[in-house]
Amino acid sequence: NIATADVKWGTEKAFVYDGKAHYPEVKSATIKLDDVEDPYVLTTDDYEVVNWQKASITDDGDYAIKANDEDKPHYRAYIAGKGNFTGMIPDTEASDLYVIDQADLGEAEDRGDITVTVDPVVYGNKLTFKKVKSSVQIVENATEKALDLSAYAVQVKDEDGKWVKGYDEKLPKSAMDIGTHELKIYIPDNSSNGNYE
Repeated sequence: NIATADVKWGTEKAFVYDGKAHYPEVKSATIKLDDVEDPYVLTTDDYEVVNWQKASITDDGDYAIKANDEDKPHYRAYIAGKGNFTGMIPDTEASDLYVIDQADLGEAEDRGDITVTVDPVVYGNKLTFKKVKSSVQIVENATEKALDLSAYAVQVKDEDGKWVKGYDEKLPKSAMDIGTHELKIYIPDNSSNGNYE
């Protein structure tokens, strides 16, 4: 039973959200076997990294993926036996609590964690922020899922070159002229997606 294993974890206390599962590295895991002098060194053939419910921590799961409040870290990793081993380690051998921090949207794009595309918008004298926003798509590369439109907002420059925002209001005239315009995509404070800032 792997419950008696001695596990040493990495010291990571925080990870940045990227759509993938995270947990501190298992630096070493050993167990004392009957009638064997030296501790047996466990390998990934002997265990898997799991959550407190013994569910595997994987990219296609739902544990240790979403960003959470950095003041209240609540993720913790364990190992559970497989192959010749059964059971699971107790809380005393689990990793320290850790957090998944929100990702900065711009930095996530720079790292290649997301892909942002902006389709051309057809000219019209009643063009709104909402219409421009609907031309933007942000896809998480790890999950291949698009962020919901409610997760982000857009800004354009007005006649004075200042960034302005809106929802269903008309764009400033300077941003409706035919041609190419600058667009800023940002995460509003009331965003429905807590994984980005």
